[in-house]
Amino acid sequence: MSTAEFVLLFVLPSVIVAIVVIPFLVISIIFLNGKGADMIAGFNTMSKEEQAKYDKKAMCRFVGVMTLATILPLMFMPIGIFMGMTLMSLCLALYYAMVIIGGLVYANTGGRFLKQGDEVVAEETESEKAEQKQQEKYTLIIAGIIAFFPLLILLMVILIVLFIPR
Repeated sequence: MSTAEFVLLFVLPSVIVAIVVIPFLVISIIFLNGKGADMIAGFNTMSKEEQAKYDKKAMCRFVGVMTLATILPLMFMPIGIFMGMTLMSLCLALYYAMVIIGGLVYANTGGRFLKQGDEVVAEETESEKAEQKQQEKYTLIIAGIIAFFPLLILLMVILIVLFIPR
């Protein structure tokens, strides 16, 4: 393998990944420290009264963990590209689907980020409860669709490997 091929197949993807990973690592550190709630989509558009119902630190830590869970495996992508391991890339895609689905289900069920105990507890009306159940249903449907595509890609790769002569 020539130096030019090595640079093209390994160094260039590594630099691109580093450019993407480093800012996200900084952002995840900010979130893991319980800061940056204003950067969470949807939360920053709520009224102050609605925001007061939620535990900002818990939400920030969750977003920090999700950011780390999605960005750290990306560092292995150049190795998979360099080694020509499409199966590794497919496994990473499947991993991402599982992380996204798990994160969506965890964040949208159980009122995990509502303040508890001596803190302000959100009083939900019947219509809010019905709306939350509807949102949970849509979240599960979307999560199922997201999970389906990596499995379909993996199945296609297996079929190609098995039935296409080399």
